Amino acid sequence: MAENFIAIFLINTSAPNSEASTNASTAARAAHNGGSVGSGGAGVDVGAAGLVPYTSYSNIVLMTGSLNAVLCTLGIVANIVSLRTFLAMNGILQEGVTLTLFALTLSDLGLCVASLCWTVAATCYTVEHRLGVLHGRGFYLFSVDPRALGIYFVNVMSVFGVTTTLITTYLAVARCLCVLMPLRFRRAFSPARTVVVTSLFLLVVLATRLPLFALMDIRPRFDPRTNVTRWTRWYHPDRELVKDVLRSAVDIPLPVVAEVTLTFCVIVMVRALRASRKFRDVSCADVKISSSEQRRFKYKYTSDRNSAPTPASKPDDKGRETTNPAGNTAHGCKLSAKEFRVVKQLVIISCTYMVCNLPKLVRILADSVEPEFKLSGRYRNLYDIASHVQFMADTANSGVNLFIYLAFNARFREKCCLVHLFKLDAKLM
Repeated sequence: MAENFIAIFLINTSAPNSEASTNASTAARAAHNGGSVGSGGAGVDVGAAGLVPYTSYSNIVLMTGSLNAVLCTLGIVANIVSLRTFLAMNGILQEGVTLTLFALTLSDLGLCVASLCWTVAATCYTVEHRLGVLHGRGFYLFSVDPRALGIYFVNVMSVFGVTTTLITTYLAVARCLCVLMPLRFRRAFSPARTVVVTSLFLLVVLATRLPLFALMDIRPRFDPRTNVTRWTRWYHPDRELVKDVLRSAVDIPLPVVAEVTLTFCVIVMVRALRASRKFRDVSCADVKISSSEQRRFKYKYTSDRNSAPTPASKPDDKGRETTNPAGNTAHGCKLSAKEFRVVKQLVIISCTYMVCNLPKLVRILADSVEPEFKLSGRYRNLYDIASHVQFMADTANSGVNLFIYLAFNARFREKCCLVHLFKLDAKLM
């Protein structure tokens, strides 16, 4: 109904003659049915409907675009706050985990900025294309094709998306090895090695993405249908071949391998957290004995120096016995309090990435099963909607880490400007 009213409005304001009225009515019907629109050979192709008619498709795209713009804005602000906080901690180059989280925040910030630019370009293209459908002819609002800019920013997003995937996987694997074999790997992931690994990640990403940028350009092109020249995308003939190779070598295997690796690391770290928590519960469950019993126990213990306490039962400085099933003292806990918080923080970060990575895995699976599930296929409307959902999930993953740092990092919480701002507001109130 809304499309019909818009078509009538366009008829009455811009083209009151009967030919324009016929074209607008045909455009409205084609938009509703998901078909193509034509007017004297200068039509606007809306493609096959597939499972989603064009009208529903454009409404969903505009809605997801608005939501993604909000997520991008919040993600940009959150990552800027995180960067400022990490720099204020003054120990970023002394701890491998903190340095890696700083690099992850930089990558997340770049992804949010690129995603916001892509959202603006995609929304402009959808509005322009929809007006063209309603007019029944080619309709240009911008001197530069928004779709060309959108494709460019999608490639920029892929640079930061792959970087985020590699850094997140590296964090999980490093902490998992420290949990499994602490004596061997506790000091293996030093800040210097972290810088080397992160630099290698960046080189790999640039080596796999720069060819795509080199084989594409934005050039002026004349459109004989509208008699208009505007800047639009240009592809080198070999770009599709390079794109297919990189898709088979990187784009498909990397998210799958990252999901499997993170799942294994999360299982290992969760078991370590449970074991550490169980040990602490056993150590803290000892009952205090009375002062007379303490003195009697202390006299008995000091009078018989030859009989040492067993490893599974030993009095501490308060006269209590600390026991555990493994026969270790309270100092033999697998994870210290700081390590416990770090592992818990990385478990949450890994789980967040795994959940936000699911739309990408579903899209990869659908693309492998259905050949028509692509931009040039029958289900291109559904494919584009799936792409919007995937990008929105990627943006959400890149913008949520600030709250994880605030929840599990005491130093970060102490230096964060947002915490001080809320404290100031509470004092003023």
